[in-house]
Amino acid sequence: MFINLKYHLASLVAVFLALGLGMLIGCAVPWEDSLANSQSQLTTSLESQLDQLKKNNQSLRSRIGSLEMQNNIQVKFERQVLPTLVSDRLKDRNIAVIDINGVAAPAELTGTLKAAGADIHSVTLLGELDFSPEGISRADGNNWAVETEKSLRIGREISRAVLTGDTAIVDVLAPIKKEGLYGGRLTDVVLIGGRRDSGESRPKSLDGDIIDYFLSQNINVFGVEESCIPVSLMNLYQGKKITTIDNIDTVPGLVALVYAIEGRPGSYGIKSTAKKILPDIDYGVVVNAR
Repeated sequence: MFINLKYHLASLVAVFLALGLGMLIGCAVPWEDSLANSQSQLTTSLESQLDQLKKNNQSLRSRIGSLEMQNNIQVKFERQVLPTLVSDRLKDRNIAVIDINGVAAPAELTGTLKAAGADIHSVTLLGELDFSPEGISRADGNNWAVETEKSLRIGREISRAVLTGDTAIVDVLAPIKKEGLYGGRLTDVVLIGGRRDSGESRPKSLDGDIIDYFLSQNINVFGVEESCIPVSLMNLYQGKKITTIDNIDTVPGLVALVYAIEGRPGSYGIKSTAKKILPDIDYGVVVNAR
């Protein structure tokens, strides 16, 4: 009886274990099917998104290619019409160019002014001049008495040298590069400014002193800078009541400069400080006699 009861209990345990195992297997199979279905749906969704990204990428590449082609066509067109737009508009103008940041002559700017008939007397490049107190002290061969006034005097002395030809002080400032001849009759000065680094030692007062000097000598000053110069000084220049062009690195900027020097003052360019892109341009009319 005891043995039979033992086997009976064992049989009952086996039956319940079998039932539990069956329940586990029964639950696991649908869960695995559900997981497989979810993975399949996710894979399909990712493949669809990847295909869409590829299509978008191809569309963007095509658009970029089209824009680059249009830009190249526009640049070629601008270069071709530039000489016609500026030809002979600046005859009898004697111009000096002073580039605050320059280390090489701004060939495109000077070339455009020459194409317009102007005589470029001189180009002065101040890009390598060190305006830190140590740099000014090294360049100071004249024992300027007040340290804080030295940078201000540099602006005035550079301007005076450009106008009069007296380079006694400027020659001490070895890093200054100059092309052409100082002195002679000037009608206009083009000041290329802005700052390439907000932390540089070059004082903004330098620009103001140069402007003030030439205006005091009844010489027109035109303040220009590049489109993407990190630190714009258009507000400073406009505060001096001079004509400004904030995109001198473009054909529209060069055209604006020529027409401004010809006699159309204003604030031109593409930045918030500009009033319009270009001065009013008169093309003239050619009558066909036939």
